[in-house]
Order: sequence, then structure tokens, then C-alpha cells
Amino acid sequence: MHTVLGLCLLLSFLPGSGAFANGIYKSVDADGNVIFTDQPLEGAETLEGADAPPPAANGDDDDDDEPQNSGAEPVNRGLALTPDPIDPPKPQPYEFEEPKKRLPVTVVEILTPIHDAVLQDPIGKIWVELQSYPTPLKDTGLTAQLWMDGELINSGQRPMLSLAPPERGTHVLQVKLVDENGRLFLQSNPTHIHIKYSVASQ
Repeated sequence: MHTVLGLCLLLSFLPGSGAFANGIYKSVDADGNVIFTDQPLEGAETLEGADAPPPAANGDDDDDDEPQNSGAEPVNRGLALTPDPIDPPKPQPYEFEEPKKRLPVTVVEILTPIHDAVLQDPIGKIWVELQSYPTPLKDTGLTAQLWMDGELINSGQRPMLSLAPPERGTHVLQVKLVDENGRLFLQSNPTHIHIKYSVASQ
């Protein structure tokens, strides 16, 4: 009878009863009955591991959800695995673009107007004639830029570039040859021109 009573008391504290909150204590009453309770009675013995939370009875523990595998193949966790193609395309070799070969150009200069030219009452456009050698400008693949007083005025791949008549005074002309990326390749010496206007034309 004592044994049956003890088992009944033990079952009342099985997981799910809420009696594990403060631990489990074992004691024996005056009649020799074994009592399990969550209250620390006098002379009660604390069961080892009683303070540990009980295992989930419904199997909801995170570790129990992990699929078991013997290690022979990876576990498929719901991701669709794409099979390897039977005949995968071969990578194409990268083709490096060879730099364009240019004909030699060592000098570019302004032919007209000549250096220190005096232009009296210029009418219409002023044409600047340039020359590059040993290769003519049209065969170099370069672009000629006409600069006046440090400002870009005109550009092109022809040996004649124009500018509007500037104000009275001295101005500095210069021609620069640039490549397709706008990088300076060659430039001329500065050419000074002197613009004068008569009183009647002002």
C-alpha cells in the first residue's frame, strides 16, 4: 500500500503537472510513506536534477526536430537542388583589345596667323591653319583643339579651325592634339596675335 501511495504521489509530479517550478523533494512521513512534494518539508531530500526543466512531452524541442542522418548524404532541408547540366557551356576566353597603332607625330604648329601678327579690324571668322608632321592630321586619328587665352574655342580633325574676332588686345593661341579619350598627346608652341580696331569701326 505504501508503495502504491508513493507511486501515486510520484505520478502527480510527472512533467506537465507544473510541480517542477521549485524542484522536487522526497520525504518519509511518520507511517513510513514516501512523499514527493514541491515544498521543502523537514528532513526532505532534494532529488538530483529536480531543478532542471522537464523535457517536452510532445516532442517540440528544437533539437528533436533535426532530421537524423547517418552522414552518407546531406540532409535536404526543403531546398530544391538543381542537377548539374549534362553539357555545361565552356567559358569563352577574354579577348583583349589591342591598342590602336598610331602613325608618328612629333610636331604640331600654327602656320597662320603667324606669331606676333597684327590683325586690324578683323571681319568675320579668323581662320587658324595648323600643321602636324611627319604625319598629316587627318591620318593621325587625333583631334585638334584650338585654345585661346587658356579657353577651348574649337576642335576637329581638319587643319583649319576658326574663331570669332576677339576683343582688342593681345591674345595667345595654341593647338593641342588629343586622343579619343581626351588625353593630351601633343601641343604647339603659343602664338601671339594682336587685335586692333580703328575708331571708325568701333
